Amino acid sequence: MAQFMQKHNNSNIIVVNIPHRYDMDRNSVTNLEIQAVNRKLNKTAKVFSHVAIAETDLHRKYFT
Repeated sequence: MAQFMQKHNNSNIIVVNIPHRYDMDRNSVTNLEIQAVNRKLNKTAKVFSHVAIAETDLHRKYFT
């Protein structure tokens, strides 16, 4: 991801985080990994001024 952002520094880039899996337990391995990847994406994207971070705000109540 960082290499892509460096290579395309003349373009605007939008990074969207990964939403939680609400069909699984909050502390499942999958959801913990999703949290780790989202933290890493945010940290990497903040270094570059041409990258915008879009966070998905999907809550459990929106799913059946």
